[in-house]
Amino acid sequence: MKFISKSIFILLVISVLGCKKNKPNNAEIEDSIKLENLEYAVYNQTLSYLGEDILYNHNDYSFIEKFELERFNERFEIKDKTKLFERIKSEGIDTSKVSLSKIDFLILPDSLDEKSGLGKKEFVVDKINHPNGIILVKENDNIRKLGFFIKSIRLSRVVFNETRTKAEFEVGIVRGLMNGKGLNVKCELRNGTWVIVQTKTTWLS
Repeated sequence: MKFISKSIFILLVISVLGCKKNKPNNAEIEDSIKLENLEYAVYNQTLSYLGEDILYNHNDYSFIEKFELERFNERFEIKDKTKLFERIKSEGIDTSKVSLSKIDFLILPDSLDEKSGLGKKEFVVDKINHPNGIILVKENDNIRKLGFFIKSIRLSRVVFNETRTKAEFEVGIVRGLMNGKGLNVKCELRNGTWVIVQTKTTWLS
């Protein structure tokens, strides 16, 4: 009887310890959320400073207002004009304030690539800040079925140092057929803002 009682007691102890082990650690969850927010802070505060290679720059073709629609049509070789204008409207873009020729589309990845031991992770496009005239496109977006080329980028996870004052990530940019490059980007936190301190080209096409 004593043996059975001891066995039951041991099983109860193991069960309690197991529950404690499986119980989520709130500190770890909070740290994970902070880390994710830091990753997006790095993207938002650095991507637009990578110059003409990436993101928010594009030629302004609106030299003369009356040619605005013509320039827009030339640029996108529109055969699906209705769908394109529906998308611009659904994005809430006021074309009386943003020139049609300045409207641009950019494909962002569905997931962040692994880097330095950090695994792939879902990429939340809605967390990326961008100018009013830029339409961010997901990889499986219907807009990709239209007849024009859309500039695209890939991003890796952001790797931080222990104090989270330095960061590093990879970005790949494709602007056309055999027209792309990859960059390694190193950043530092200065006065509360992430600043690029070094970029290195990792591939060219």
